[in-house]
Amino acid sequence: MNRRLFFQGLLGGCAMGVLSTVVMAGSLFSPKRGDPLRKELLDTIRARVESDVRQKVKFVVSTINVMGEWAYLAVDPVSMSGKAIDIRKTKYADDADMMDGLTTYSLLRYKNGRWNEISFFTGPTDVSQLAWIDDYGISKKLMGF
Repeated sequence: MNRRLFFQGLLGGCAMGVLSTVVMAGSLFSPKRGDPLRKELLDTIRARVESDVRQKVKFVVSTINVMGEWAYLAVDPVSMSGKAIDIRKTKYADDADMMDGLTTYSLLRYKNGRWNEISFFTGPTDVSQLAWIDDYGISKKLMGF
């Protein structure tokens, strides 16, 4: 076996081990801007959000918390120029008068080497995501309660 490939594989395996240890650790943390994990979490929900609002988006982040294999995001999608998105031009147009904007709350789970969106609410007028505590057995600390 080529020595270089061996060491690349070894380093890659170590990196995955470190990531798994960080992700699986039970303490609550919030990845800051510039952290690759933050980008990975936001990218996990990006395609769905862009499909829902029918345009490319940037996220204004209120909360990103990670605890063990779970992540909780509270974000506002905005246009690529940073402007608010007109809800009447999204898939939510018919429900706009019953929504509280486009704020999106997402619950993600790390499984099989990647983050997956398990559940989400967009524009709820109440604290709908509290149901996740019972539905998925997550800690209320994950959501900042």
